[in-house]
Amino acid sequence: MTKRSSRAVHSALADIPECYRDIENWPNVDESLIEDAAKQKRYQRLSKAMGAYLQGEGLSEAAGLAKLSASRFLALLRRCLQPSFDGGIWGCRALISGARVKPLQRKKIFTQQESAKAGFQGMFGLLLTTHPEIETSLHDFVRAKKGRLRLNKVTFRAMHQEFLKACQKAGVQPSEYPFNTDRQAREPLRIWLKTHFSSMQGEAWIQATEGEDAAQAFGYQDGDGQAMRAYSPYLVWIIDETSIDLEAIYELPNARGDWEEIQLRRACVIRVRDAGTGANLASRVVYGPQASAEDISMVLQRAIMGSRVVSRAREAYAEGAGFPADMIPELQYAVPVIVLLDNALSHLADHTQHICQFLFGGKSQLGKAKTPQARPEVEAALSKIASRLIHQLPGTTGSGPKDPVRRTAAVPPKNRIRLDKLDDAIEAYCANENAMPASASRYISPLERLRRQVLSGALKPVYLPATKRHPHYFGKASMATVHASSKSGRRPHINYLGARYTGSWLTSNYALVGSKVWVRANFDDLRTVLLFDAKGNELGSVQALGQWGKFPHDIRIRKQYLKLKKRNELGPRADDDPLAFLFNHLRLRASGDRTAALQVTHIVEYLRRQADLAGVQLAEEYASWEDACKAADAVGLLPQVDPSNALPLSPAPIPTVFGNKPADSGSANDPESPTNVSSIASGARDGIGGALISTSAYLRPLARRIIRH
Repeated sequence: MTKRSSRAVHSALADIPECYRDIENWPNVDESLIEDAAKQKRYQRLSKAMGAYLQGEGLSEAAGLAKLSASRFLALLRRCLQPSFDGGIWGCRALISGARVKPLQRKKIFTQQESAKAGFQGMFGLLLTTHPEIETSLHDFVRAKKGRLRLNKVTFRAMHQEFLKACQKAGVQPSEYPFNTDRQAREPLRIWLKTHFSSMQGEAWIQATEGEDAAQAFGYQDGDGQAMRAYSPYLVWIIDETSIDLEAIYELPNARGDWEEIQLRRACVIRVRDAGTGANLASRVVYGPQASAEDISMVLQRAIMGSRVVSRAREAYAEGAGFPADMIPELQYAVPVIVLLDNALSHLADHTQHICQFLFGGKSQLGKAKTPQARPEVEAALSKIASRLIHQLPGTTGSGPKDPVRRTAAVPPKNRIRLDKLDDAIEAYCANENAMPASASRYISPLERLRRQVLSGALKPVYLPATKRHPHYFGKASMATVHASSKSGRRPHINYLGARYTGSWLTSNYALVGSKVWVRANFDDLRTVLLFDAKGNELGSVQALGQWGKFPHDIRIRKQYLKLKKRNELGPRADDDPLAFLFNHLRLRASGDRTAALQVTHIVEYLRRQADLAGVQLAEEYASWEDACKAADAVGLLPQVDPSNALPLSPAPIPTVFGNKPADSGSANDPESPTNVSSIASGARDGIGGALISTSAYLRPLARRIIRH
């Protein structure tokens, strides 16, 4: 081997990237599919020679195996290392006879041919290279007014005429290509439109022909440079919400002694999902047109702290089903490191960002707008529950206006499913899904995967600080001023969301009058709020005065009342009984207004849930009272309490308006009249509120009195 050939070999090997110095890493060819036997033997000979050369065989020996000269062998090696259309190299694919690794480019100057149908190969590409303004003219031609494309309106004939006009403007003579051909470059133009033009304008073409959703999916496939990676369990949470594709109903008592089905506007559901295991952490059906920041706050609260009461859907749970915070004690109060959000308004709100960043020190990441493909885990979960549950029910609207199931599932309102029952079904579905094998958890149930991770020590949860494990911290604090008026005789208080709040410690603290305090509210129960001074020191809790402090209500009920009151739709004395006036107003509009029907459904379901919660608290207080009685009997020196003087231990029964069917169908009272609705709502307030207040008003003083005496 000469010095020159030795330098050529060294240069050729140095130019090969490290990852391609083994032929096993090259793109391969299935040689059995090469039909021509001679071409098949040629490929086998060349591939064997390339492999030997990459393994350290000399250039002359490798060229001898290939039956080529050394220079031709090196040229073939450089041909194999050319960049391919797939982003790699051509590799063994360049060894096939007739393989073209570069686009065809004409270099020979055109000479006049005897035939006007032959000898023009490569002339179209040479024409566009010589006159680039022709391609620019074609792109401008398909743009209509305001820059919008009109690909679906432009025919090939119009494109060909525009092509000829562009050639004339570029200075192409009649004796030159394409005017000197019979077809005037129709076939090359058609091929160019498919291979080059359509690929450059593909997204706009699809948008014009198939719609924005198809164009968005087409554009997403170009990638954004960020590949999806696998996440560790319970460190990355995904939150998303979607409308429930179902026309549901709700049952309310009417003036005829039975009940009627009111048609509801479509509600929405929020899901919190673990990206590492695919576990459903929490689910919440929002009885409203769209989710708010407070709804996101409450569903995150449930995912972190767990459920406070036994759900009505518990009977539909499969064996071992549930949510991680309820089923695995080590995951209660565990928080994520990253929360993946989309660009919904509720996700951009201050309350949501505050929870992620300041409550547990996590990081929130907002995805690209209108890009569901970037969130495949939760989007696939929502699609499954829609196809497997919601779209199987009567009254479903399907996945869109053109979905055929929309017509086949249409039923009268009386045959549609009740929204509260659908709420229970969605919760049971999410809980049961946690007990079934899933691909995200390596084909075991997500709950089992999380248990194994916790027991092995591979999962070390990040816990919410003990000082912040309170519902009042799941939201951003708001500023308020302490007011007092000697003229009207009002002691120190604050105003928050249209109500006055005060407490025993605040009424006598005149030093705070005029100062700014921070208010933290529990969005699920606004009867009490927490106050903090300007430096962040907790001052204490204050309770709503007047009617707002006598019955449980959430922030959606309060805001709905304030909105209607501002419009003067509730009457002049709505403050005398806000729940009754709000319920009556929405109840009368529910038959003709689906939004009002959804709002009154939220009120009824919220009060029913609070009644269940009150029953749990009452049972716990009753048990503590029994323990106190047993302790008093054990001492023997304490006087016994006369049972005849004992105070009642249970609240008044809840009115039938909050049930599914009236208890007494023969009642002659009209529940739709303002007076009767006021009494019903007032009874609900006294019953549910009494259940909550009775524990402190009766049981605790009674226990203290027994122990004190």
